[in-house]
Amino acid sequence: METVNSLLNLLGLGFWISAVVLRRYAVSTSRPLTLLSTLRSENPHAQNQLLWGAGLLALLLLRSLAYWYFSPADGQGMTVDFGTLTISFLSNSLGQMLTYSLISFVLFFFLYHLWLMGLSLSSQGEGRTDSFEKLINQQLGWIAEWHAGWKILLAFVAGIGFWLAIGNTLLAAESEAIPDDWSFTVLLKQSPLVSLSLTLSFLIVVLAVLILYTLNNYVYLGDWAIWNYIDRAAAFYLYPLRVVPLFVGRVDLSPLLGIVFYGLIYRFARFQL
Repeated sequence: METVNSLLNLLGLGFWISAVVLRRYAVSTSRPLTLLSTLRSENPHAQNQLLWGAGLLALLLLRSLAYWYFSPADGQGMTVDFGTLTISFLSNSLGQMLTYSLISFVLFFFLYHLWLMGLSLSSQGEGRTDSFEKLINQQLGWIAEWHAGWKILLAFVAGIGFWLAIGNTLLAAESEAIPDDWSFTVLLKQSPLVSLSLTLSFLIVVLAVLILYTLNNYVYLGDWAIWNYIDRAAAFYLYPLRVVPLFVGRVDLSPLLGIVFYGLIYRFARFQL
């Protein structure tokens, strides 16, 4: 069921991107050819935004009803994973399933923006204009131009605020999903480790970039903009390893070492924090 929930979160994110992101991207990249085109009404776009937004809201509500209706007799819990800890919700409670549906999507949405911020680390301040980076930077706004160090710090601080917001919402609602002895003080103590775990989840994307980079080095996959971006991003992620001689003849082993290096960090963040 949680696999289905993750796929529905991805679908919900698609609704959000269709409603907000793609419209912004289209407006920022289009150039009106006539005076009439600059005066064209935006009402059709607003109507589409409302439809996509309504679709997202309906998805979150309907899936919570489905989880509750098809729940097993023992009300087996469904969990939201925050890295260092998980919160369980009883599937035989409609209220808890609604809360689960909302929180799991909000977490997915938050992680998506953390990953975007990590993907933008290699392009800050360089004024590149390829379409893939434009799509990333359009969603981050002015943050896209920040130095990489400030972006990482912002991600960590945002993770702390995110966990405190989620935890305090559950405390205020007196939700049964959290232990009775939890308080704001407990949430505050938990927040740095939760934030660090969420921030380091971006290493999944780093690993994906390095795997695609390695594949593209050995198999020609076309001259698309995304491959140019992956080459630059991989070079940025592999920079800390350049101090080590990683060539055997003409073969560059740095991508393989990078996969091992970042994989070990992710495993530590996942299972040890």
